[in-house]
Amino acid sequence: GEWKGLVPVGTWHFICLHLSPRHLPPMAITVESTVLDRPPAQLYARFEAKPSSTSFACRALHGERNNALILTAPAPQIEEGLRMAVAEPDDGMGSTSRQHAPARPGVWYLALHTPRGAGNPSAAKLFVKSLGVSRIERAPFLKLHISEYTGEWLGDTPCGRGVAKYRGSGDIYEGEFWFGQREGEGALTYADASGALRGTFRDGQPLRCAGILKCADQLAGDFVHFGTVLRGKREGAGRSNYSSGDWLEGMWREGRLISGRGGGCPPPPPPPLLPP
Repeated sequence: GEWKGLVPVGTWHFICLHLSPRHLPPMAITVESTVLDRPPAQLYARFEAKPSSTSFACRALHGERNNALILTAPAPQIEEGLRMAVAEPDDGMGSTSRQHAPARPGVWYLALHTPRGAGNPSAAKLFVKSLGVSRIERAPFLKLHISEYTGEWLGDTPCGRGVAKYRGSGDIYEGEFWFGQREGEGALTYADASGALRGTFRDGQPLRCAGILKCADQLAGDFVHFGTVLRGKREGAGRSNYSSGDWLEGMWREGRLISGRGGGCPPPPPPPLLPP
């Protein structure tokens, strides 16, 4: 995409950049000056939060004709003998000279800024460009937790849209992937035909989902939750059945039951409707 406009002295102009797992890194974000002999606007970027002069993932300040940032592929790390990609966290505290940050799907906030000492507004043209990474159809290996995969690849890892079957559980995920992790819209269907969890995933975990969540509680043990999940925790109306036979039902907030009922056997049936 491309944006053109004036950035008055002392002001900030914010632009939202929406990335999906189909947008492949690395990508260049560039702002140019459209007026000869006038410096370009300063350029800041941050993931899921508006950047400022003190909080940003990366920034470019002092180019003569343009300022540019690069969203890179996640840094490779070693896990269980196989190479996997893990994005560095964006804590909003990028170094003063860092002009790159690891890309990840979601909303990036870009900011154009003309400092007060500039004297004139910045006449800016902002554009985003992929640096030409291409996919391959087949990878040389799968990650240890995936036994089967059909879909899009980037290099040697699932990236884009696909279907994965997980080793051990036999569960199947259909949706978007980002360097081997569930990331974006998708559905996790359990192998025992108990149901599915559908919605938005991040870093392999449910971000905003609804359906059935199978998990473990440090105190109560394994449970199956019927309801909504927010950032990996039970949220809103729902019911949890524990492997011990206990159950909890009601309103949840950040994984804790704040109001409702529970017991050690199935709940009583609802009372019969009284005639009018």
